[in-house]
Amino acid sequence: MTSTLKKKGAGYFCSNCMMRQPADLRPNCVFCGNEFSNILSVLRQEFKDKQDKEMLEYESKFYGRD
Repeated sequence: MTSTLKKKGAGYFCSNCMMRQPADLRPNCVFCGNEFSNILSVLRQEFKDKQDKEMLEYESKFYGRD
């Protein structure tokens, strides 16, 4: 069976059992075992957000932006 990851606050929840997932996301729910159909898009977005944050911090050191 498949489920999706739902973002709530800083974490993610399984759409099937509504249990919070660990910070290191896995392809399956650690509680009900369902496979996440949107795991790749979630991981891609998390990577992009982290990269954007790091670039903003890097630029603020040189250009004095906060």
